[in-house]
Amino acid sequence: MAFVLAVIDAKPVGASSTSGIKATLAKYRNGPAQLLLSIGGEAFDALGFSADSKVEVLLGTENDHGLLRLRADKKGQATVAQKKAPKGSKPYQTIRLGHQQVFVDRAEKAQACHYEKVDGYFEIVLPPWADETHPTRKKTSPAPVEPAAERAKPVAPKAGCVPAFEPRRPGRPKRNVTADMMGDPAPGRREAVDAINP
Repeated sequence: MAFVLAVIDAKPVGASSTSGIKATLAKYRNGPAQLLLSIGGEAFDALGFSADSKVEVLLGTENDHGLLRLRADKKGQATVAQKKAPKGSKPYQTIRLGHQQVFVDRAEKAQACHYEKVDGYFEIVLPPWADETHPTRKKTSPAPVEPAAERAKPVAPKAGCVPAFEPRRPGRPKRNVTADMMGDPAPGRREAVDAINP
């Protein structure tokens, strides 16, 4: 067995951490997804936002897509809301960022975010759903959709194969699926059997 000396590069608590900031995408009825940040734990003390203070929010673009930067600013566009936590827990804060068109429009559960202090801002790395709309991500084109007339054409079965489902043609009686599942004879079958065995 061999060992080497470990190199320890630990940053002080609060300077870079995943503890305390969570991002959520919430959908209300038919409205667009709303981005909500919750700040608690170590992040609560590290960010140091006070209740009802204004926060400047910057969204990363191009290669910085999926990053947010926050800092306290009297002219900021978002407001910090102080929330009471359950008994025995520290209070936490939320920042509502509303609908951001650059991200996916669906509900996502709260997920922990990495954050660190950069250029006087707290930079937050949003969860993996933010990468889905990254501008450099290859967009897959949807499969071509057949016209309705093409889809409606019956397909001839291969020789020796019995089709699992035959489309209903005009004038053909409607099938009773429940009767087929329960093992009832086909319509007119009883009469045919009675005619053979009088």
